[in-house]
Amino acid sequence: MGKNVLYTNAELRSLIIPLFFSTLLFMSVGAADSMMVASLGAESVSGVALVDMINILLGGMLAALSTGGAVVASQYIGAGRPKDGNDSAKQLLFISELFSITLSLLCIFCKRFILHLFFGNIPEGVEAEAMRYFRVTSYMFPFMGISFAAAAILRSIDRAKSTLISSIIVNIINIVGNYLCIFVFKWGVTGAAISTFLSRIAACVYLFAVLSDRGNKIYVSLHEHFSVNLAKIKKILFIGIPSGFETGIFTLGRLLVIGIVTKFGTQELAANSVANSISGIGCIMGNTFCLAMIPVIGRAVGTGNIDTIRAYVWKMSKWAWSSYAIWNVGVYALLPFILGFYTKLTPETKHLVMVLCSIHLLCGILGWSLSFTFPCALRAMNDVKFTMSVSVASMIIVRIGLAYYFGQYLGWGAIGTWVAMVCDWVVRISFFLGRYRSGAWQKYALSALK
Repeated sequence: MGKNVLYTNAELRSLIIPLFFSTLLFMSVGAADSMMVASLGAESVSGVALVDMINILLGGMLAALSTGGAVVASQYIGAGRPKDGNDSAKQLLFISELFSITLSLLCIFCKRFILHLFFGNIPEGVEAEAMRYFRVTSYMFPFMGISFAAAAILRSIDRAKSTLISSIIVNIINIVGNYLCIFVFKWGVTGAAISTFLSRIAACVYLFAVLSDRGNKIYVSLHEHFSVNLAKIKKILFIGIPSGFETGIFTLGRLLVIGIVTKFGTQELAANSVANSISGIGCIMGNTFCLAMIPVIGRAVGTGNIDTIRAYVWKMSKWAWSSYAIWNVGVYALLPFILGFYTKLTPETKHLVMVLCSIHLLCGILGWSLSFTFPCALRAMNDVKFTMSVSVASMIIVRIGLAYYFGQYLGWGAIGTWVAMVCDWVVRISFFLGRYRSGAWQKYALSALK
């Protein structure tokens, strides 16, 4: 069978470029948030940081659920079945809202329990600030649920620019809101939470309005009849639940590794935190392709043509690897300049940051994309249980286990935990590439829309 041309190079660029800037803006709003809250003192910064870790975990689970809907919608587009695509979008919005309301109620009524469950005993001042921040942000999950679901569908129908506009709206409202609520109205961390909450509402309204456009390949209208379709919900959850579980375990694993690093002293903990922030910049390009891979490969799967699927997996993987490499070389070259902004770090801490960032940026050029972007292709082929099993097992056994062994038992400190991270990448790559070469994914891809 011949290959179908689903995307021209220009169309791929029109998908990838807005996603890159959306990812960049998502990171920048977090940095702006941190800087503004920092003016309130150490207890406020710590309290907000703790709640943000929880919000990121829960938000990641919502985003993973939306991935399931995006995969199904993309497959229907590739198969030339837009009506089924419309219905799958409605089902995604329904289950996303149901799940996000449940999360919101859980956070509203169990705030203190959740904080202690994740972080144990917290200093009284930090806990008070965390509770103030959590009290407001607990209400934002229903809006996040709609936003993530709508954004996932819009990416699958070539409207990635709308998600970029949404990110711009979030940034503007969050930054302006923080300035007014923190510095003008003097509402402290509650003000920071309010601006975050309002930015989520605005993004939700905008993205749903765009998704309601009947000119879209897939659209959702409030004026049309809706009925629960258990078959389509099952398809979405088949991908969304394993992806959400994988995301949750990965985030929890990172928190456990940070817990190991705290035992190495203040200097190593500070270096680890700074290195995480800088290496996060290096991951921007990789995260962009993680988002882009889903609609592109999903649409290829919808054609039912193995040659087409292989062609787009190769093309997207090649673009992802080369873009990630170029971006990370640039970040590595700017490391001394970036570290210049951390004026209060000791020379020893800065040296350790350089070592940790070198491990991530240089080894990441070889392995990050294959470790994290490539499995997104397998997910888009419905081969989700395998990617979940490998990712979860590797996180627990390799990353956490070796972090303890290298870092604490061998005495390598923070460097040991980052070496363990690279070992985790190697294991993941071995299994994912082996799976692809075996062709075992084909039965999942070919049965996707049956």
